[in-house]
Amino acid sequence: YDWRLAVEFNARRLARESAEHLQQWRRTVPSARLACVAHSMGGLLARALALPDIAAEAEHPLDIGTTITMGTPFYGSVKAAAILGPGRTEGSVRARLRSKLREVALTMPGVYDLLPRYRCVVAEGGVTKLTTDDIRGMGADPELARCALEFGELLGRIELGRHHAVVGVEQATLQSLTINSGTVEGL
Repeated sequence: YDWRLAVEFNARRLARESAEHLQQWRRTVPSARLACVAHSMGGLLARALALPDIAAEAEHPLDIGTTITMGTPFYGSVKAAAILGPGRTEGSVRARLRSKLREVALTMPGVYDLLPRYRCVVAEGGVTKLTTDDIRGMGADPELARCALEFGELLGRIELGRHHAVVGVEQATLQSLTINSGTVEGL
């Protein structure tokens, strides 16, 4: 799949391709079931397969026996907000590269699909969830953010049967952020 595109779009494609693969497989193994093995954003696609309107994209019924996800950001990732928000501009090569990455990322629905949906914004009043107003203040697209956050909430209500999640523990991961005058800093 193309990670730059929306999870919903990619999940619809995955539903169609998976159902076709399963149909072909069942010609030789009638009892065959699918096993989804997914890493990172791919786990969001696997979860989206359980949504009725996405599963309906498939010409044949999906029959998923097991789903294994590895390092899937089911509640989003602070890093996505850090990429979409302007960082500090010191003028270094790294800052210029980051600025170019941000410029491209601002147009990618898949990056917005990774925005955190948990309380992660540290401010004077406490810790809150990221809002579309925060996104607008960062100079990112509030409509892409709204669509992504709504779809993420929908995905969050899906329980996968026979799901085995594998998470890493040895990698430092941003968990929260601050937003000052539109500038995002991951913590």
